[in-house]
Amino acid sequence: MIKNIIIAALLIGFGYTLSVFWPMDPSWQEEVKAPFKADGLIGGSIVGEWVGVVDEPVSTEATAAEEDKTQYATQRDLLVSPMDVDVTYTVLLGEYPNEDDGNRHLALIGITDVAPTYIPYKTPLGNKALLLLLGNYKDEHTAQIQEKQWEAVYDVNLQVVKMPVLPDPEAEAKQKQAEETAEALSKILNPDA
Repeated sequence: MIKNIIIAALLIGFGYTLSVFWPMDPSWQEEVKAPFKADGLIGGSIVGEWVGVVDEPVSTEATAAEEDKTQYATQRDLLVSPMDVDVTYTVLLGEYPNEDDGNRHLALIGITDVAPTYIPYKTPLGNKALLLLLGNYKDEHTAQIQEKQWEAVYDVNLQVVKMPVLPDPEAEAKQKQAEETAEALSKILNPDA
């Protein structure tokens, strides 16, 4: 009897470990399978009539026309690394789906002495949100003092983070074009060099 229980426990543990660490087939991640056949019959019952029928697989893949060109901050952008120079700190209130929800929460809390900053943010799971940031501070100590003052007065949990700096593709393209133009002009003006 105990031998059977030990074997069952080992098989369940092996199955659990296999299900957690075995990679999922990539095709499963790209489409949702149709739950029922078009006739709605499953094992002699007409479940499809009650739940609904899906004939075609629904693709969750984004099309090229819907490509999102927004620059998003990630969790790494909020952390200070030893390689960072001239870090600006800010106080993080939270993540919100849109600015209206963030402004509504600010009004509910009562923080009115600083203008909020919203940064597009992609969570570690890939969901899109807006980070609500309060203030800019040159050093971490000043940001922590402000964080403690707000937490004491408004009863909220805040976090001091690095102000994310998002790359601007248009500015980078303009900078590259300006450098190429300056190089071309220097070649024209200085043909001997």
